[in-house]
Amino acid sequence: MLPESEFAVILGMSPEQRAAFVAGVAERVFDLYMDCARPYRSNVWEAITAAWGRASGETIPGETAARLAEALDQEAASYCDDLDESIDIPFEVITAVGHALKAAFFGDPKDAEAAANFATGGIARAAHACNDDQDRAVQEELGWQLDWLRYVSTTEAEATRDGFSARTVTKPTWYLRWEN
Repeated sequence: MLPESEFAVILGMSPEQRAAFVAGVAERVFDLYMDCARPYRSNVWEAITAAWGRASGETIPGETAARLAEALDQEAASYCDDLDESIDIPFEVITAVGHALKAAFFGDPKDAEAAANFATGGIARAAHACNDDQDRAVQEELGWQLDWLRYVSTTEAEATRDGFSARTVTKPTWYLRWEN
């Protein structure tokens, strides 16, 4: 969860700078997901630092970068609990999570609504393919992601941030294990 000061820094960017910043971070995080690697905070921090520099032409304060990395790492989480185990997650789901993060950070519910609609087909296909315990665990994860996307898409940005802060959004078992 980002403190208000970090939101203020980002919201102070021009729309073009914000778009470039989010695109740069999303590109790096997407690459990490495709490699089935947890977006370790240091990698996310590097992505944020590079994207911030490209977007604003300035150096992001270290504390702000660290907080952004922590928030992105926690809220995006990982699709793989075990780095030796590859889980095939639909492209739509990964993309939609990135859009939902953008909405959560920048308060654009239209973006999250589009993401939720985009993800529905991919999640439905993945859930339909589930037929053993491991797949059911993946199905639960995908279902949680869809619930999260819908929550973000139907909630004002301030309430969304408050919801994450108060942990009113139910998190799946794998997330709680990792968080603790």
